[in-house]
Amino acid sequence: MNTALSFDVLAVLVLSTSAAIPSATIQALGDEGHVYLGQPAYADVLFVNPGDVDISVEAGAPVGIWEVEGPGWNGQKCREEGEGVGTGFSDPSISQTWLRAGEQRLVREIIVQSVCTGALSRPGLWRVRIGIRTAATGTTVSEWKAITVIDPTGREAQAISAFPNGSIDFTEYLKKFGDTAVAGKLLRRQDEVEEGPAQGSSMFAQRVSRLAKNQAWLQSAKSWRLQTTERFLSRHPQSYFAADLQVSLAAMYAVMGDPKGVERVARALQRTRPDEASAILGVAERLRAQGAVTW
Repeated sequence: MNTALSFDVLAVLVLSTSAAIPSATIQALGDEGHVYLGQPAYADVLFVNPGDVDISVEAGAPVGIWEVEGPGWNGQKCREEGEGVGTGFSDPSISQTWLRAGEQRLVREIIVQSVCTGALSRPGLWRVRIGIRTAATGTTVSEWKAITVIDPTGREAQAISAFPNGSIDFTEYLKKFGDTAVAGKLLRRQDEVEEGPAQGSSMFAQRVSRLAKNQAWLQSAKSWRLQTTERFLSRHPQSYFAADLQVSLAAMYAVMGDPKGVERVARALQRTRPDEASAILGVAERLRAQGAVTW
């Protein structure tokens, strides 16, 4: 998880030419278009600089603007004060390039409630958009993105109540609630704890090799992790966390020497993460060619 980049969306951008207008698009918001009351709402934003001039963050500039509409929040703007918040620069006191000419950047896992304190605080339909302010073009805004805040009941309410905040022992919770929509974040966090740092799509084979030597992970995969992940993905295929969990699932099938399972997961990833899907398919081909693979 790259928390340093997660607040890049707040940076005020300065463009020295009006030849092309930079844009921001909210590509994902909430989990399958909703969020449970009291749970973090994640957003992914794609930034595009179509011009031929770099976009820079000015030294000491105020940060950018999110807008939220919802029950009691009609048209309210949200600002996050601070010096270069979320730019990831070591020295926010000087101007630095934020997005180069012709470049685009997908910033993932922005928590809406963190950039708009008090947002999504009531059940009902909300709308969110982001504005980019530049010296040359003024403020341009994305289209509104809708999200429904749901007051949880039944199994979801139980899962939220039992959510082990601050704990590193997630196994019992996931065995009980791994099929609910609120379990995706924790299931992925459990994978991160067990698997170590993310390796990237080009390192999938190395990731599998490392996991094959982790006896605790192997035992959990055989006893509950694989089934829990499969169950979650079957019930929530459009979950915000689905792609990350699919990669983890592919690693489980690979360690167990199941090329059919690996290929099935890779096909599901082809639309959202084509590079990772290609790397995973390569591992499946290796499994088929060699039969039992010693990792």
